Amino acid sequence: MAKQDRLWIAVDVDFWETDGADITAEAQSLWLKCLAFSKKHLTNGSLTRGQLEVLVSPLLLRSNGNDPSDELIAAGLLLDADGSYIEDRKAWRSTFRPCTLRGWFDWNDSAEIIAAKSARGRRNAEV
Repeated sequence: MAKQDRLWIAVDVDFWETDGADITAEAQSLWLKCLAFSKKHLTNGSLTRGQLEVLVSPLLLRSNGNDPSDELIAAGLLLDADGSYIEDRKAWRSTFRPCTLRGWFDWNDSAEIIAAKSARGRRNAEV
């Protein structure tokens, strides 16, 4: 049985046929890493450029130097910080703006809600 106090990410079982259909395995892996990182660090689906680069770095070797985040941007899975689609990847990269994971709040509670649930669980455990 799974522990209740762990953090989980929701991934649609049809991901590979819908959002991930036209992207490489490296880009699919990056997407899952972005979801897990954001949940673990309670970033509310937002990643700084530095965080994204750390997640991308190990995948560059497997993808012949092609940045899998470009595929996520092209697929509309990585959005600009304001939630808009990134039309010009080169221009966006030069701004060092953070990115947002599309649909984050469709499947995940905010960091504030998670913290409140965690605090409630700790209080109940002390009783």
